[in-house]
Amino acid sequence: MPQGLKVDDPQVELGLGPSNFSVMVTVTLRCRRPAGKGHPLGDIDADSAAWSPDGRTIAFAQGHTIYLTENEGTNFRRLADTPGDVQWIRWSPDGQRLRLSVFDSKTRVSSTWEADHSGKVAPLAAKLGMPLNSYGGIWTKDTNHFVFRQFRDGRNDYWAAPDNRWPFPAGKASLLSGGGVQMIWAAANPLEDTLFVDGNESSLLSFKYDPGRGQLTPFLPEMSVANPIFSPGGKWMAVVQRHNREFILWRARSDGSQWLQLTDPKLIMHHARFSPDGTRIVMMAKWPDQPWKVYWVSVDGGALHELNVPIASQADPNWMPDNQSILFGQPPRYFSEPDTPRAIFIYNVQTNSISKVRGSEGWFAPRISPDGRRLLALSIDQQKLAIYDFATLQWRVVLENSRDLVKLPFWSLDGKWAYVNIEHGRSDVVMRIRLPDGVPEQALSLGEMIDSPECWGWLLAPDGSMMISCHRNNNNIYALKYE
Repeated sequence: MPQGLKVDDPQVELGLGPSNFSVMVTVTLRCRRPAGKGHPLGDIDADSAAWSPDGRTIAFAQGHTIYLTENEGTNFRRLADTPGDVQWIRWSPDGQRLRLSVFDSKTRVSSTWEADHSGKVAPLAAKLGMPLNSYGGIWTKDTNHFVFRQFRDGRNDYWAAPDNRWPFPAGKASLLSGGGVQMIWAAANPLEDTLFVDGNESSLLSFKYDPGRGQLTPFLPEMSVANPIFSPGGKWMAVVQRHNREFILWRARSDGSQWLQLTDPKLIMHHARFSPDGTRIVMMAKWPDQPWKVYWVSVDGGALHELNVPIASQADPNWMPDNQSILFGQPPRYFSEPDTPRAIFIYNVQTNSISKVRGSEGWFAPRISPDGRRLLALSIDQQKLAIYDFATLQWRVVLENSRDLVKLPFWSLDGKWAYVNIEHGRSDVVMRIRLPDGVPEQALSLGEMIDSPECWGWLLAPDGSMMISCHRNNNNIYALKYE
């Protein structure tokens, strides 16, 4: 992310980014003198900033705090404190209010707040009708609507809410991007009743990486697929095919024959695993506007079976060695229920019984070892990777990283290495940790190998190749007329 961006124009838009990622842009504030040359606004460093409509005041944020300056930065005053990092500030057209995006670094969830001249701040969840992950709001030219972005069901979309004066309630928000195109950002035309939006049509691509040869080859390049899995012995494979809003789980032989569609396109897919005997597939999936759940289905197709458990949101399922028990966790906080405690559970399909893994509170994303005796899991803040041993009932942290996000763990085929993805700016890497001594080393730099904004290592195929998946984006600018 670039550092030291200069705010020379009141129309510059800063801080855009997916609402489930922390976007901290350091901004050196500058104003424009009559001659047109920018100069620093005192010694102010800010994370976000915006000019008032009359051009006399600048609101800016440092961490959790909002400030105002009216004299080129010589003096400034504290306006308000917020419960998170302020990433986006915009003035109301009448200059009486500020709306801002507040990011909770613990839950990794953004929400939209409002501040008035007295310093009173309040969340807009009820007013906007959107509880979480709202970001980047702007007013339309006529000031009658407030347009904001929300991250939901794995995608970004813009919504428009009728904007009555606070504290009176607004009308119900309406989805602007009703089709398949995601809306990444929006700007209001100050002269006409038009919104300009960046529309994103997202698809997927996958690769096989041979670590011995250092060779990267496309995997099913004719299909938009990600997160491939293989049955024990490698007879079968399954992939998630995606295009915009549609997801389909397909099963096929590993040679690419005998394709069979297993799920409805409206079911949003994320994670799947074969049972040890290769007869069933368990998956993490959700219907639109419903919580994430764990389902299983026969490899020959048929009905989806939902787990009969009291856990509201479920994620990251794995089959245990007995072919009848399913190990699963709960989604990360930015997927659902940010304030709900997380833990890891085992559900028995035959007996319809559930038990909690000892000491698993605060851990998620479980991955069962090849021999079924251990599991990998991530801490809820995504800064630690740990191993749990079912025989000793003990947890052991094998990797700590307080600077970057740790995500998507997986095992080597022999269980002697633990792999994990490290989100490090635009140069994400796959690390591996030698067990049991915990020595880490870099296995692959995804940014050096693949020209794509987001890629991740998924698992090791039966032949030892690392399976890698990426998002492929096609962006275009659209003009939306409104009345």
